[in-house]
Amino acid sequence: NCASGIVNATGGLAEPVRTPDWSVAFGGSYTMDLADSGWTFVPSISANWRSEMETATANFSIYSGAITAAQGTFPNNPLGGEFIAGSYSGPAWVVNGGVAIVAPENRMRVSLECSNCFDNVQVQSALGNYSYYNQPMMWMVRAKYNF
Repeated sequence: NCASGIVNATGGLAEPVRTPDWSVAFGGSYTMDLADSGWTFVPSISANWRSEMETATANFSIYSGAITAAQGTFPNNPLGGEFIAGSYSGPAWVVNGGVAIVAPENRMRVSLECSNCFDNVQVQSALGNYSYYNQPMMWMVRAKYNF
């Protein structure tokens, strides 16, 4: 049975899921003193990139473009074209960032953080040929006080 279990649409073994050929991640932060007040300002950023990957065991996706088979002509196909739905997840960047203000002796910290700051949409998982996407851009404010 093609496109089921670990067999892909062409009858071969499907690629293992969630295993991109390449992934790269980097990040950093910098602490800046605010005059002689003892307060500090801390901007931070992290980014990760991964190459394309499959997210479901059979690697089955539907693409644009007609295909003809013994049963007739179908408007979409499993072999290539523009991605419509399924297991394929193209190369993707995700960038996170934030800024924080820190009180003297690290007694208090208030920060504004962003995850997936550029709202990059990518397929995270697939089931029954439905694509499930990653979390959209999200903002968070945090406050912390050390007693």
